[in-house]
Amino acid sequence: MERLGQYRFGSSRSPEWGSGGIFGLKYHGGYLYFMLSMDAKAYFVSKDHVKIYGLDLIGKPPRSGGDTYNASDAIDNKIFFGGWVHAPISISHDRRVDFSNKYSHIHVFNADEQEVRLLWSETGGYRDTWVGEVSNILYDPVGQRLLVSRADGSTNLGVYSVTLDGKSERLSDRPSLKGTLLWDLACFDISMGFEGFRGIQCLDLVEGRWFQRIPGDLSRISVDGGSVTRAGVGVMASMYNRIFVFVRGGLIIWEPWEKEGEDLYFLRLFDFPSTDYGPLRTSYTHLGGGILVPFNTYPHGILRASDEKLLEIARRLNSP
Repeated sequence: MERLGQYRFGSSRSPEWGSGGIFGLKYHGGYLYFMLSMDAKAYFVSKDHVKIYGLDLIGKPPRSGGDTYNASDAIDNKIFFGGWVHAPISISHDRRVDFSNKYSHIHVFNADEQEVRLLWSETGGYRDTWVGEVSNILYDPVGQRLLVSRADGSTNLGVYSVTLDGKSERLSDRPSLKGTLLWDLACFDISMGFEGFRGIQCLDLVEGRWFQRIPGDLSRISVDGGSVTRAGVGVMASMYNRIFVFVRGGLIIWEPWEKEGEDLYFLRLFDFPSTDYGPLRTSYTHLGGGILVPFNTYPHGILRASDEKLLEIARRLNSP
């Protein structure tokens, strides 16, 4: 990895976010992929080649966005990556972001040919709402397709199937931010807006059936008996025949061999009251027999609240 060189990027501006960062980081087939948001540029770096793709297969310039949830997966000689992009950027006369040209997208990079292809994209075309962003891509080894999580948006939320030729189908209408494989199961969170985690939904990849684990009041599964608030999902991972869901305030563990109703546990971790410190918009790696997950204070904020609901959210988000 040291031979791939070093890259530094200054902060940039965008209509929807104040600045960006590096998302989707994945090393596969000799290439390091990452998306530079909000510049809407995908980088593919090998020891002797660098390819930069500016999402120019979607819409028109100027573009902004890319990915803000680390949506990427890889198989064979291909890296799949997704997210969202404004193409082109549009600001209304009252200085508000116009979402008419906000697209959700999935691309595929062929490492052998060093080429990028647009696999799927979608836009709602409305000024004040947008279709669900692509927040997680999970390759289905049984059906040889992509299972896509979508929870951040106004419409078209849930778990989607996207075939390798770009055909999409909604498999579940329960919003999901993340997913992971366990045995022959593809498991996803069920997330509801700012309140976050509400349960786990799993698809049996062989039989094609769904089942859910929805605990209701999360304090019921808290090992310390305390309340659980705003458990926004950051990462889902599998290890030791268990599912781990890292959320604001701690982590939720599903033990699938236990009796339903006794198989979910919440462990409190870095639960700082009245803050959003947590693993949202991060990624993970397996390390030393465990799971390494960053927790941070993400920089969400609202500058011009247009109604009482947004004002209430702004008071929470903008607080130190």
